[in-house]
Amino acid sequence: MALALMPLDKVLNGLQGIKNSAQNLFNSEMSKLLEYFEKNWLSNIELWNLFGFDSRINNACEGYHNRVSSRLHRRHPNIWQLINFITMEEKRVENIRFQWSAGASRIKNKRTVALQKRITYCINDIVII
Repeated sequence: MALALMPLDKVLNGLQGIKNSAQNLFNSEMSKLLEYFEKNWLSNIELWNLFGFDSRINNACEGYHNRVSSRLHRRHPNIWQLINFITMEEKRVENIRFQWSAGASRIKNKRTVALQKRITYCINDIVII
């Protein structure tokens, strides 16, 4: 379901559109899926909705986790290794903040920018019947 890409105020209408479109496909499995979705996710739409966000993935989190794992060199570091890592990381983040405050920005991948433009165009053209 692409409900996560829709504006917050259109998510409920979008779900109703999915239900209407899938009526002839309705079987017990589809009913269970929609019931589960309504019960567990519709009460907290702001938590999972990505409308208006440039990034729809958690690659930054995965990348940072990989960085921590590779810098610590072991699964269970001792306290001194952890303190050393945190100290070095604090210095790195301070340097990045300094660069950003000076106006530096990260260069975005051209394919990612093009894909984001296409997705934004498609989302803006959504019409819920």
